Amino acid sequence: MRSCAVLRRGDMPDGLSWEIQGRVYYAPRAGSGDMHFRMMVVKQRGEVVAWTEPGYGEPQRPEQMPTPRGLLIRLPVAPVTGSVTPLDEVWLRREPLRNWVHLDARAWRAEAQARLAPGEALSPTYQLEIRPLRATGVVTRGPGQTSVGSYTAWLDLGEDRLVLIGFSRN
Repeated sequence: MRSCAVLRRGDMPDGLSWEIQGRVYYAPRAGSGDMHFRMMVVKQRGEVVAWTEPGYGEPQRPEQMPTPRGLLIRLPVAPVTGSVTPLDEVWLRREPLRNWVHLDARAWRAEAQARLAPGEALSPTYQLEIRPLRATGVVTRGPGQTSVGSYTAWLDLGEDRLVLIGFSRN
């Protein structure tokens, strides 16, 4: 790494804080130029407990929600123009262990896809919300990926992933 600077920071409830860092890495090969990234970190008592370093996109202020299983944190990343990949990261501090676990925020999509008609697909982009815990997006069809409706996927916390518990097609 060539350099790292804190660009923004803030406090969260439960003794947590966050910061967005601007990082510059040395060029991977001669003549290609240095690589610039933004990284979001969440700290608890000064120790990093959750993070995201998207290859593209802009990290945003984290959200948190207490649940019966522990404290859920979403690290949203605003996509850049033309981005088709959701970038949000989700972390859970499990109670009573109080250890932090990274949750796969995309695993539910395979089961949701199986609930669609033949030839239909979930669009690669979707919106993840933590209050209530759900994802919304577009259903597409055909080679041109024409929109044929929308969906809501109701999610719950699994051991290491978000789990699909309900699906409605709109």
